[in-house]
Amino acid sequence: MIKLEKAATKIMAAIGTAVMLFLLFYSWKYTKRLVEPEYYLDEKDSILWNALVGVVLVAVCGALSGVMKKIPEWALHLLAVLGAVTAVILGIRLAMAAGAESIADQYYVQRAAMALVDGDAEWVLAQDYYGIYPFQLGLAEIFALIFRVAGSTERLVIQQVQAVCGGITLYVGFRIVRELSGSRAAELLYLVAELLFLPVYCYALFIYGESIGTCSVLCAIWCYLMANRPEGKVWQKGLLWSAVALFMGLAYATRNVLLVVWIAMVIMQILVLLRSKKWQGLPALCVVLAVMLLGKTTLCHMAEGQLDREYGSGAPYVLWVAMGMQENPDALKGPGTYNDYNLDTYLQAGYDSIEAAEVAKGDIRQCLAKWQEDPVAAVTFLKEKLLIQWIEPTYCSFNQTRYQYRPQGWVEDLYTGQANERALAFLNRFQGMVYLAVFGYYLRILLGKLKGVQVLPGIIFLGGFFITILWEAKSRYVFPYIVMILPSAACSMEYYGRLLAGGIGRIAGGIVSSRERKQKQKEIGRTA
Repeated sequence: MIKLEKAATKIMAAIGTAVMLFLLFYSWKYTKRLVEPEYYLDEKDSILWNALVGVVLVAVCGALSGVMKKIPEWALHLLAVLGAVTAVILGIRLAMAAGAESIADQYYVQRAAMALVDGDAEWVLAQDYYGIYPFQLGLAEIFALIFRVAGSTERLVIQQVQAVCGGITLYVGFRIVRELSGSRAAELLYLVAELLFLPVYCYALFIYGESIGTCSVLCAIWCYLMANRPEGKVWQKGLLWSAVALFMGLAYATRNVLLVVWIAMVIMQILVLLRSKKWQGLPALCVVLAVMLLGKTTLCHMAEGQLDREYGSGAPYVLWVAMGMQENPDALKGPGTYNDYNLDTYLQAGYDSIEAAEVAKGDIRQCLAKWQEDPVAAVTFLKEKLLIQWIEPTYCSFNQTRYQYRPQGWVEDLYTGQANERALAFLNRFQGMVYLAVFGYYLRILLGKLKGVQVLPGIIFLGGFFITILWEAKSRYVFPYIVMILPSAACSMEYYGRLLAGGIGRIAGGIVSSRERKQKQKEIGRTA
C-alpha cells in the first residue's frame, strides 16, 4: 500500500513539475497584458533577467533562514496579526477611495441582495438573469445576510467585509505555512509575499464570490491540515472536521468551482489511507460534501421562498465547457474566452436546460473531431488558452474593478497612470518568482522530500490547472489557486535558499580549510 501511495504521489509530482516547467518558461519569456475591453496583448520579457532575480531571491531567502532562527515564535505570530490588520486597513482604504461600481454579474448579485433585504421581489422577478443563473441567488442570500447584520445595503459594506477576508486570508495562510514547514523564514517570506500581492486588495472591491470564497477555502485547508495531525483527541478532530464542512460549505456557496478543493482533499485522504491505514477522513469528507450541496441548495431555496418563485436548474454548466473550446470571433480576446455562447444557446433552447445541454454536447463532439483531424491546431489552441489565464499577472483584478465613480487621485494612478505601469511590472516579476518556487515545490515532492498532507496544495493547484483547460478562459479563475499555493511556494523558496546557503558555507569552509592546510605545510617545510 505504501508503494502504491509513493507511486501515485510521484506521478502527481511529475505532472506538476511538467506543468510548472511550461508555465515557468512562458512566464519568463513574455507576459500577457490585459487591457480594455478584455483584450490580451503579448509583451516580451527576459528569461535571463528573471533567472538572475530568482537566484538573488533564493540567496536572500538563504540568508534570511539563518537570521530568523534567532527570532522567537511569538514574535512571528504577532507580526502575522499585525500583517493581517494592515491588509484589512489597506483593503478598506482602497474600497473607500475607489468608489468601484458594480457591473454585469456583480450588479445583478448586489441588486438581488438589496431586493431580498428590502422585500422588493418584483424587481428580481422581472429579470431574466436569475432564470438563467439561479445559482447566483445563493450568493445574493449571503450578501443579503451581511446587509441585514450591518443595517445597510451600501455596496461599501460588502467591500469592507471582503477587505476583512483579505486580512483573514493572510493570517490563515501564515498558519498553513506553520503546519507545512514550521520554518520561521518561510513564515516571514509568506507574510511579505501575501502583503505585496495586489490582487487581494483589488478583489475586495469586486462584488462577487472571489474574496469570501478564497478566504473560506483557505480556512478549510488549515482546519483539514490540523485534523490530519497524528496527535489530537477524537472530539478535537470532530470539531476540526466540522469547521472544514462549514468553511467548504461557504466556499462552495460563493464559487462552485471550489469543489475542486474537496476533490483534492478526497485524493489526499486516499493517499493518507494507503500510507497509514487511517480511514476516518473519508467518511468525514462525505459529510463535508453533503454540507456543501445542502448549504448551497438551502440558500437558493431561502431566496426563492422570499421571492415566492421556484427557479429551475438554469443554464447547464456544460455550456461553459463548450464555450471554452471555441475560438472567439474577436481574436484579441483569445481562444476559449467569453463569447455569449452559453447565453445564446440557452435562450435559443427556450430556457430548456436539457435541450441546451444536448446542443453543447454536440458542439463539443464537433470540436473534438476537428482537433482529431488537426492535432497541431488543438495544441496551439490549448497552449494559448492556458497562457492568457496563467501568465496574466494581475489575474483580472484591475480589469474587473476598473469601473469607479470619482476615484481619488492615487487610485486613478494605480489603475491608469504610472503607478499602474509599476504595479504591472512588479506583479509580472512576482508571478515569475511564485512559479519558480512552485516548480521547486513539485520537484521536492518528486524527489521524496515532502510527503503526507504536505502534497495537498500541489493536488489542489493541479486541479485548478486542469479546470482552466476545460472551462471558459479567464485569468480571474486562476486567482484563488495562486493564493492557495503561496504558503507552499514560500516554504519551497526558503528550502532552496537554505540549500544554497549551506552549499556556499561548505565551499567557503573548504576554501578556508585548504588554505589552512597549505599554511601548515609551509610551516612544516620551514621547520624541516
